[in-house]
Amino acid sequence: NDGATGTDGSDGRSVVVSVNADPIECANGGIEIVLEYDEDGDGNGDTSIGSYAICNGADGIGLIIRKSVSDVADCPNGGTLVEIDNDDNGNGLFDDGPIAVSFDVCDGADGSNGSDGSYTCSLLKIFIFILIIYIIG
Repeated sequence: NDGATGTDGSDGRSVVVSVNADPIECANGGIEIVLEYDEDGDGNGDTSIGSYAICNGADGIGLIIRKSVSDVADCPNGGTLVEIDNDDNGNGLFDDGPIAVSFDVCDGADGSNGSDGSYTCSLLKIFIFILIIYIIG
């Protein structure tokens, strides 16, 4: 059996949510979400609960990579010079000024030649040769 019904609780409070564009605290733009209680039921906020800024991040900086043949002084056996720089202005080109990172990827020295192999003739090869001569001939 169920017990006696309890007394009703107090009515809940309605909340109004509004969104404002580009709040002051967001240097790169964003939105501000404002929460308020609607005390009198007219659909408008009356008492502030709080506001929360959701800011856009700063634009990232792109990278550009260039490959060219390494200088013989740096890579005596040849190689590739790799240069990486920030593309601050977004033009996709290396601009004047120092390059952020550069390094050589050098080829290794040639290995020494191996010794000549010896010629061996297996019994099977001789048998096949004789068989071919017999069939042809």
